Amino acid sequence: MSFKKYPISDEDRKKRRDTDSVESNDIGTGDKKSVYQIGLYNEVFWLREGRKDTCNCYSFACNISVDKFTADPGYGYRDNNEFLNSLLDLEEGIKQDGLVKILDGNPVEQVIGTIDKPSWKVAAFYWADDEHRLGYHFFREITQELNIAPHTFFMSRWAHKFHKNQPTSKKHNGVGYITNPEDEIKSLPINYARGQAPSLLGYYLVKPDAYICTPG
Repeated sequence: MSFKKYPISDEDRKKRRDTDSVESNDIGTGDKKSVYQIGLYNEVFWLREGRKDTCNCYSFACNISVDKFTADPGYGYRDNNEFLNSLLDLEEGIKQDGLVKILDGNPVEQVIGTIDKPSWKVAAFYWADDEHRLGYHFFREITQELNIAPHTFFMSRWAHKFHKNQPTSKKHNGVGYITNPEDEIKSLPINYARGQAPSLLGYYLVKPDAYICTPG
């Protein structure tokens, strides 16, 4: 099977992300001290030009829109482009695409995002469904405007896009906004295997030069 890689250039990367309005944050210490960006939430971007139907949670989290459903982690690196069959596939795919895991508050390697070439912070979860296939879901840290006249505040939150649905920063129960993805994942209507709750795979930084792939 063939695959298509996104983006194809720095200019293409800019067109495929949902915002250029970002603020920088430090994370980690010592030689692993890194810088990532939190972007202003732009739900409308994902509803235009067919993106709602072509972009999944991984595409949204990496902030790289794609032209064809679906972007699985590591799709362009696995033999025969097979679907994810194991936790090892998922972890290796995330790594190959250019995501760096955060352990005990430190990225395992230094990542330096900038305003022009941002890095994003994401949360990854996994589970097995009733047919023992591996499932996954991603969230991205965002900032959102809160207008209380005459003031405007910017609130740190998390957002996600479930399959072909529109993205959201609101809790599934409709009460408030997502401030903790580890709590929110438990409320989503996902076909978990009997007795198996979703597990946190970890938090990651999406490197400024990360790539994702879809079927060709």
